[in-house]
Amino acid sequence: MSSINHYGAQDSVIGYKDAWKLIDNFPIATFATLDMAGHNLRSEQSNVFEALTGNWLERVQHELSKKRSSV
Repeated sequence: MSSINHYGAQDSVIGYKDAWKLIDNFPIATFATLDMAGHNLRSEQSNVFEALTGNWLERVQHELSKKRSSV
């Protein structure tokens, strides 16, 4: 299973350093810590958030299409 994990470096709710401890549980994943972003990183760093999310979605769609064609 693929996942994307965005964290704000200045997030006072969820510590990004603790979240990185999960990386071994997600072998197919994008992990990103965005500077100048807190808990609302989607609006605080919208361009970076959208670029990372768009890239991840493209890769997920590619993997899904490969699986469909092999069935």
